[in-house]
Amino acid sequence: MEEKAFAEKVTSDLRFAGCVTEGLMQRPTALRHLWLLFTKPKVESLIISSTQRQSMIMFDYCYFTIMANPLMREMIQRPGTTRTIIRLKSPLGGRLVALPCSPDKLRGYHPDWGFIDEASIVPSEMITGEIMMMLTKPNAGLVMSGTPMGFDHVFRKPSSTENATTYITIRVT
Repeated sequence: MEEKAFAEKVTSDLRFAGCVTEGLMQRPTALRHLWLLFTKPKVESLIISSTQRQSMIMFDYCYFTIMANPLMREMIQRPGTTRTIIRLKSPLGGRLVALPCSPDKLRGYHPDWGFIDEASIVPSEMITGEIMMMLTKPNAGLVMSGTPMGFDHVFRKPSSTENATTYITIRVT
């Protein structure tokens, strides 16, 4: 669907607008990734999960949401976008990368934002010793999402809920 037709359909067909909104609201963390990429210039964001497969599930959701939106789709840089990296054209120039929580895979990145999906599965030592140490840029942030499980896990400590999906945002100044 072209940009003009999409805009017309969203504004005139409430059922279609509801479907679009429902699709975006199903994965609020993924929507947050996209908002950062498309509103700030040269933002580097990482999706980190316990395995590469798990991080690619969230990455795929972001990728297919971008591809479904004609305005966002035009901003993707080709070549440069792969199965685990979305690169945006100038002037935005940002990128979103899906990574597993492995020290050798994370080394070398200094993102503006890190998103840990299913944070309770990622070892606490990885979060505090590796991931938080990567956030060296001013105003860098870390978002952890998942269901708190272990009592001694770093994700559980700031969360007061049990058996509910939780989102924790940490800003580094």
